[in-house]
Amino acid sequence: AGRRAPRAGVAPSLTPVHRAGYCAFYGECGRNPEVNMSLVPSNVPCLSNTPARVATRTVLNMLRSVCPELVRGDNETTRVCCSLGQLVALRLSVALSGTVLSRCPACARNFANLYCNNICSPDQSLFTNVTRIVNRTTALGRPQLAVVEYQCFYQRDFADASFDSCKGVRFPGWATAASTASPSTSRTTAPAWP
Repeated sequence: AGRRAPRAGVAPSLTPVHRAGYCAFYGECGRNPEVNMSLVPSNVPCLSNTPARVATRTVLNMLRSVCPELVRGDNETTRVCCSLGQLVALRLSVALSGTVLSRCPACARNFANLYCNNICSPDQSLFTNVTRIVNRTTALGRPQLAVVEYQCFYQRDFADASFDSCKGVRFPGWATAASTASPSTSRTTAPAWP
């Protein structure tokens, strides 16, 4: 009995494997069809509930500067769930958030750590559940499943510590705290942040 491909939009079996060393998604599947404007390119990852990949030398070098907490030795022992393209986009996002959160280095690093783990952790499937996908077709006509929505689950102490490190940080020129600056709401508790 062969494994059937998931249908676009259906969530129950999009991340059937939840174990160490497995990804929920990997690589880029083009622009997010649901985002019209963004400060940074809004590419979406491809569904890929597969083993984490061994980091190439180029990926490992960039990982050392963007997500040092994910480096596990050399390029033969470090595994990741992000491609070079995803890591390049992540570097830009981390740089932008670091600029905004520069008044508190701990807050900026915790925010970067959160992004790094969401995108590159080799254990991504342990805390990520893909909930919605869309069908995409490559320029070569190959079908792909693009992830447009996923949930992340963090331990309470990690969420609380991350939230607390940003609680008093104010955006430059705004009267808004970084921990409440969500695009859609004023969230002020760790379970809902970021």
